[in-house]
Amino acid sequence: MAKGLMYKGMLLGAIVGGSITLLDRTTRKEVITGLKKTKNKTFYYLNHPSVYMGNLRMQCESATNTLLDGMNTTIKLINKVQETLEETENKSVK
Repeated sequence: MAKGLMYKGMLLGAIVGGSITLLDRTTRKEVITGLKKTKNKTFYYLNHPSVYMGNLRMQCESATNTLLDGMNTTIKLINKVQETLEETENKSVK
């Protein structure tokens, strides 16, 4: 029950806060401009779904490559640490 009240209070606060900020003319203009850009992009992608899928595929490939590069760097670092530990261990044994 308390969670419901908390979420309702947060929603009401967001609505009131957002409404108050819209009293400023420049903020209203920025919001309207942002909404128009979003609407135009949405309709463009609705009419050209292949472009959207191509962009999505390229972003996924880029993220995958970045992740793989990071993993390879981490593996190299771990191998260097392991080599250093083995060298230290060999020196201490002698």
